[in-house]
Amino acid sequence: MVEAYPGDKYLPSYLVLAKSAGEAYRPSEVEWEDDWKTRRVQR
Repeated sequence: MVEAYPGDKYLPSYLVLAKSAGEAYRPSEVEWEDDWKTRRVQR
C-alpha cells in the first residue's frame, strides 16, 4: 500500500503498487520518487 485515503466518501480508498510481467500503467517519474512508493513534494 502506497497511500491510504480514509476520508473518502462511503468507504476508505487505497493506492496500491503492483507489479506485472506484462506492460501496464507506468507512474510518472516526475510525480514519484525512484522507489515508486513515495510521492514527490509539489514545488
